[in-house]
Amino acid sequence: MDETEDKDIILQQNCDVTDNTSCIVYFNKQETNGFNLWDWESYSKEGRLYFKGKEVYDNQSRLIFSCSFDLVTNQLEEGAFKNYYGNQFENPNDDLLLEFTYKNNGDVDLIFDYNENYGHTKGISLNEFLTDTQLSQQQFPWDQHKYYHAITPYLPTSNL
Repeated sequence: MDETEDKDIILQQNCDVTDNTSCIVYFNKQETNGFNLWDWESYSKEGRLYFKGKEVYDNQSRLIFSCSFDLVTNQLEEGAFKNYYGNQFENPNDDLLLEFTYKNNGDVDLIFDYNENYGHTKGISLNEFLTDTQLSQQQFPWDQHKYYHAITPYLPTSNL
């Protein structure tokens, strides 16, 4: 949605109880270094707001970051994540190497070896990740990937 569009009109045109269709509205786009940060709001088929959050996409339209916020308190909800891609394959699912999930305080919760490239079949803690020196120092040098150290900043300030 750009500044010239009216959210109420978009909701009237896209939310429909009869057709059982809900609507997600993306707005407030910010662009930096080939990344786009969007605010989003999800509306029920009746047109009521029931989720809101932020997402970041790279210049290949791959999802880099996603989070949602509590509608009442505006606090970060559990389940926020950032994705790290290997830039080797065309299919984003094949290219996704690591997924970092975050607690609602913004700290790293679990790290997932998405395609089990590094031998981890379930989420591991940051301590387990850092103990795996092959992964945290050679494959994905932790000190060189500060964007993933916490939930903020949402929008990367440099290449990943």
